[in-house]
Formats: sequence, structure tokens, C-alpha cells
Amino acid sequence: MSEKIVELSGIGAVMLRRSLRARRIRILVCDPNTVRVTVPYGESFSRAKGFVELKKGWIAKQLSRLRHTRVLDSEDVLDEKSARKRLLNRLDALSSLHGLAYHRAFVRNQKSLWASCSGKNNISLNIRLSLLPEKLVDYVILHELVHTRIKNHGLRFWKMLEAISKDAKVLDQGLRCFRLS
Repeated sequence: MSEKIVELSGIGAVMLRRSLRARRIRILVCDPNTVRVTVPYGESFSRAKGFVELKKGWIAKQLSRLRHTRVLDSEDVLDEKSARKRLLNRLDALSSLHGLAYHRAFVRNQKSLWASCSGKNNISLNIRLSLLPEKLVDYVILHELVHTRIKNHGLRFWKMLEAISKDAKVLDQGLRCFRLS
């Protein structure tokens, strides 16, 4: 794999990295200081740089969004035992209230997901959910409970979620103000 770092005005350092598996040029804005571009073999770095120039506005928007998000670290959770209990109690309450049953529940320190629902309807909640505002915690839990019925993010899923949580789309956007470290 070959790499090249280029400086772009208004963006800063951009890492261009060649990949055997890539089929197209792909831009990834990882954090406020890191922009990576995957370049397939057969494409030149200069063409990739041109593509990045075309997408400069989008990249700047992503960098700005990341600069204004709050990073939540597991070390911020002061009382892990009570946080776990609170999350599991809220899961039980929302499950009962909306008639959405799950099989088992876990509270974990996940690196990249707020929560997940397995094919067997096991729900995993991230311990860092306890650091979010209550409305967002409820939204994430309801999102996963709806997955116990509908396993994708299609139209039926969003209709069901919005029937339960009227401002689901707004809360989904609000969740983007926070990110996991």
C-alpha cells in the first residue's frame, strides 16, 4: 500500500492511500484533524487530489460538524454500576410501555455503536448512553426496540419508530452532536 500526504488550503493535510480492494475513490473524515482518501489501483493520486478539490465544501462541512460534536469517553461515566442499572431499567420500561419485547440485554463499553439489536433480539446498550440527555437515551433504546420487529432501516422501520417517538428524525440528528471516542 502506498501513501501520500497533500496539503489543501482550507482543509489541511489529506492522506491519500492506495488500496487493492477499493473500487472507487472514497473520502473519510475521521475526526477534526484527519481526512483520509482511499485510492484504487489504476487511479492516479493527482486524479484523487482533483476529486478531493471537488468535494472540498463537503469535507469542510464534515470537519466543522466534527469540531462541534462532544466526544464521550467511557472514563466520563462516574458510577458504572448505577449507569448500567438505569439503562436496563429504562429499556424494561420502554419495552413494556410499547409492547416491544427483546430476548436479553447487555450494557457494554462499545467503541463505535450507541446500541445494537441482534438477529435473536438481544439488545446491547453502550455504557456511554448514560452521558446523553434523557430524550436521546430514550430515542436510542426505542430505535433498538423497533429493530426487534423490523431488522432494517427501511420505510416501515421509520414509520413505526415515528409512531412511537414523534420527533425521531430530529432526535436522530441531535444524536450526531455527540460521538464516541
